[in-house]
Amino acid sequence: MRKIRIFQGGLSFSQILKRLVFLGVLVCFVFYVVHKNLHPHYVAQTIDSVQNFFTRYNERLSDFIDNSADIRSLEQLQSFHLMPDCKTKPSKFNQNTEVCALPLGEIDASFQSTDDRLYSFVYVHFTDIYKENSCRQFLANDWERKMAKIWFGEEGYIGVVSENTQGKIYFSLNRKWIREDGAERNPTEDHLRQVCKVCGKSRYCTIIFAFDVDKNQYRAIRRNAQKQ
Repeated sequence: MRKIRIFQGGLSFSQILKRLVFLGVLVCFVFYVVHKNLHPHYVAQTIDSVQNFFTRYNERLSDFIDNSADIRSLEQLQSFHLMPDCKTKPSKFNQNTEVCALPLGEIDASFQSTDDRLYSFVYVHFTDIYKENSCRQFLANDWERKMAKIWFGEEGYIGVVSENTQGKIYFSLNRKWIREDGAERNPTEDHLRQVCKVCGKSRYCTIIFAFDVDKNQYRAIRRNAQKQ
């Protein structure tokens, strides 16, 4: 039986297949090396984007509290200028929902207001191939030290959750959660590593910022600041 030949070059089908496999492996290797080298840069960009979000959140917090803001969509977030430079994309978790793209994933947020509390939830979803490293590098930014403690209240926290896990609390001021659920008021590097392990071999890794602002306490602090 004659071997199957490609018209140009006289290569057999098996030889062509081997070359295509080699080319595919080479492309994947180059992508891996490039992405790995750029990963710290992408994490830095993600941190910068999230910091800008929280800067605007802090600037508008009085308005959110006084006007009892409920925010549940990207359009509303943009109307409050929380994400003015947002590049939108369909969410990885719901193709019918638009979210803001991040270099290594996406960000979403929602606010819920009651008579005396403002609950805010910010979700930073990492969907890259280095999710556990992304988690560690991101949380190493010391978010809990840079944010006002009043944002967290009694039920606020920074947590990490991934596919098929219940997640872990990284930071909280809640004494019960510190005592029973492994949360820490002053997270250590070892605690950071343990928390981010939930992201290993998962399709996603989500950092959750849950804020619980006591409106009356916030207004009292604001009045005292204005008197000084």
